[in-house]
Amino acid sequence: MLMNKILRYSFVALMAMCMGNAFAAGVLIDFDANYATLFPTLKGTSSNESHDGDFTEATTSTAVDGFTVTVSAANEGASAANRIWHSDPRLRMYSGTLTIKGKGIKQIFFNGSLQLTPSTGTLDGALWKGEADEVVFTVGGNTRIHGIEINGDDPDVPLIAGVTDLGNYVSGNELKELYLNFEAPERAKSRVTYANGKYVYVRDMNDEDPTAQKIYNGMCFYNQSAFAEATNKWQLAGRIKGTPTIYNGMVQFNISDASELKHTDEAEYQPQEYDSNINVEEHVADLVKLKGNLSVVKNENKFYLNTGKPLQIYDNFKIGYTPKEGDTFTEFTGVIIRYKEIYEIAPTVMPGVTGINTIKANTDVNAPVYNLAGQKVEKSYKGLVIKNGKKIINK
Repeated sequence: MLMNKILRYSFVALMAMCMGNAFAAGVLIDFDANYATLFPTLKGTSSNESHDGDFTEATTSTAVDGFTVTVSAANEGASAANRIWHSDPRLRMYSGTLTIKGKGIKQIFFNGSLQLTPSTGTLDGALWKGEADEVVFTVGGNTRIHGIEINGDDPDVPLIAGVTDLGNYVSGNELKELYLNFEAPERAKSRVTYANGKYVYVRDMNDEDPTAQKIYNGMCFYNQSAFAEATNKWQLAGRIKGTPTIYNGMVQFNISDASELKHTDEAEYQPQEYDSNINVEEHVADLVKLKGNLSVVKNENKFYLNTGKPLQIYDNFKIGYTPKEGDTFTEFTGVIIRYKEIYEIAPTVMPGVTGINTIKANTDVNAPVYNLAGQKVEKSYKGLVIKNGKKIINK
C-alpha cells in the first residue's frame, strides 16, 4: 500500500513557482526549474567535477507565496554534500535537515524519492499531513526531490505539468484521473501541431530547441469537444481534468472537465523540416516535412517511406493518397503517429509523387477495357473488367 502511494505521488509533476496559487492548486516550489532563483547565493550546480551547488551551510530559499525551504549542510563526516545537482532531480540530500516554513501548513506533496522523518504530523509515502507553521524533516539517506506542493486542493488528483510529464506518468500504466496543466512555460510550451476537428495533436515545445524532445512528448486529443475548434495556432493555457490512456502506443486524453482550458493564438505552427534520417521516436505528434530522395517500399502488403527507421504510410486523415511501391518524392508532409511498435506518417497534404506511378493515363476515363482473361472488350461489356490497371464492375 505504501509503495502504491509513493508511486502515485512521485509522478506529481510541479508547475513553475511563478504560478503561485493559480487554480487553488497550492504553492508550488520547483527545484528543477527554479533552483537558481530559489538559492541565488549558490555559485552554480554540482557534478562529479564541480561543487558549485553544494550547501556548505544552512541556506534558506527565496520565499514563494510566504513559504520557504531551508536546506542544511550535510552532517560532519557524511560521504556526500547536500547539493543542487546538474541534472534532474536537482535537490539531492543525504543527511542533515530539510525545513519547510510558512503560515498554516496542512499538507505537502513531495515529487521525488524520499528518506525523511518529520518533526510533526505524518508522512505517508510522498504525502505529509498535519497542522504547523514549520516542519523539520530529518534526512535519513539518499533523498532526491524535483519539487514540492504545499496545501494543494485535491490530493487524489495529481497535477501534471505539460505533455512530457504526462507521458512519463502514463508510461507506467498508472491510469487515473488527473489535471493536465499547461501553465509551465519555463519547462515546456504545449502547442497544437495539427488539428482537423476530430484529431488534435499536441506537443511540448522547448523555446531554445523545439526539436529537443522526449519520447511521449506528444499526444492526441481524439474526438474531444473541447478541441473541436482547435487550430495549429493554439498555444495551450489553463488546465483540463481527465483520464490519460495509451491507445496502441499513442498517448490520448479523455477530458472530463475543460472549464479551465484556455489558449492563445500564436504564429501558425509550420511543418518542421527534416531529411530522411529523422529520428522518428522523438517526433510523435509532430507535423513534419521530410525532404530528400524519398521512395515507397512494400513489405508484407504494407507501404513504408524509406526513412532511417521506416515510417508506415497511413491515410489517417482521409486525404485520398494510396501509396504504391516505387512512388518517389522530394518531400512528404504529415503527422508522425505511434502505432504499437510501429511509427506511421499520416499525410496532411497530397504528396507530390515524382515516380512512374503518377502517369495520368492511370486515371484516363477513355482507357481500354479488358476482361479477366486479358482480352480487350468493348466499353459496353458487362461484369468484372480491368480498367486503368484496376478491377471494376461494369454495369
